[in-house]
Parts: sequence; C-alpha cells; structure tokens
Amino acid sequence: MPRLLLALLAALAFQSAPAADLDLRSLTKDLGNAPISALLNQKGEPVSEADFLAAVKAGTSFKIEKEMKNGVVTAMKFTLIDRANLPPAGSPVRNVKAGDALPDFALQTAKGERFSKASFAGSVTLLNFSFAACAPCIGEVPHLNAFAAAHPEIKVASITFDKAAESAAFLDKTGLRWPQLVDAMAYLNQLGVRNYPAFLLIGPDGKLLADGTNIATRDGRFLLEEWVNSKLKN
Repeated sequence: MPRLLLALLAALAFQSAPAADLDLRSLTKDLGNAPISALLNQKGEPVSEADFLAAVKAGTSFKIEKEMKNGVVTAMKFTLIDRANLPPAGSPVRNVKAGDALPDFALQTAKGERFSKASFAGSVTLLNFSFAACAPCIGEVPHLNAFAAAHPEIKVASITFDKAAESAAFLDKTGLRWPQLVDAMAYLNQLGVRNYPAFLLIGPDGKLLADGTNIATRDGRFLLEEWVNSKLKN
C-alpha cells in the first residue's frame, strides 16, 4: 500500500486553539476523516494518544503519512520528529541550486490555462509549492495574495501535485489568487522538492536566484517580501 508523505507540521501552527481542546482530529481537520493507523514517537515506537498530544502541546513537531489505495486515503500515520532531524529550512529542493537554469515544464491550471517556463521569461518569477491538505500552505494564502498585489512586476505561480478538482476546491476555500499549476508530481520530483510550503525565486534569465521554505509566515511575521528583496539585491 503506497504511502504519501504529507508535511512537517509544527505544533505552533495550532496555537490558536486552546491547548485543552487539542485532539488528533483538530490536527487533521483539513486532511479528511481517514482512520489513524499509528501514533509513533521519534524512535518509531507506539505511544498513547495522551502522550502524543502532550508532546505536540509542548512544541514537538510531527509528520503525517497518508496510506493510499486506488487513489483513496485509507489511513494516516503520525510520527513525532526531533527538531534536529527536520530538513534544513533553506534547502527545500535537492536537484537545483542558485545559478542553475530552471528545468522546463508544461503544466496547466484546473481551468485548463497552460503555462511553461517561457510564460515567465524576461521577468522575476516567484514559484510556490503547496498542496491542499497542507495546513501551513493554507495559512500563508493571505500573505501570498498581499505580496502579488503589492508586486505586479513579479510574476507568480503555485505548483501542486494535487489534481484539478482538489486544486479548484483549494482555491475556492482559501481565495488564493495565484495561478495554480496542477498534477505536477513528475515535475516536483524532477526538482527534488521535499518541503512544503516552499519557494523558488527565478531571475529574468530563467536561472534560480534562491530557494526557501517557511518564509511567508515565521514566528508570526510576514517575511516573504523581506526575503525576496534580500535575494534580488545579491
């Protein structure tokens, strides 16, 4: 049964809910109602729901894996993660680095609007990687919209492995006003994207200027504009 690694979710992302009300379903409210198959600690050992939630309330990060069969989510597994083992914040992609040409692509939105690398030629471009069930991706949408409105000179696009129907529902729910290119798993694998949400900043010549993750909102601050400006000055 294939598994899909969904996200690294910081417990702080849920601090808006009173700690006393925190339960497993509040952590998965955007991920559907599939049963939870396992709760594991950092060593991969089973733990009780009470112990798992106590660790999350104390600030421990965790990952969620969906078990899939015939495209349907059949179960979810939760695993606590030591912060020391989280992927590097500044390295969301493995296969491209600053100075490399962005690989070409041919993708489209849920409405059938087609995009390729040539669609962004001659302009600074900001690419965002997200998916519908990613809580941090949902939380950053207002900041993405604000950035795009403030910087019409920078082209923007979101790229997701979600199918068209999932993307359309995400856009309707969140109000994201970036074009979202769908069904892009092959391209994401080509880039080596491993963190969500993540960003690539592309120069007018089509070469990568910088990559980053957890930029739009970190420690309660909106840092995307600050990050982009700092990279364009380099």
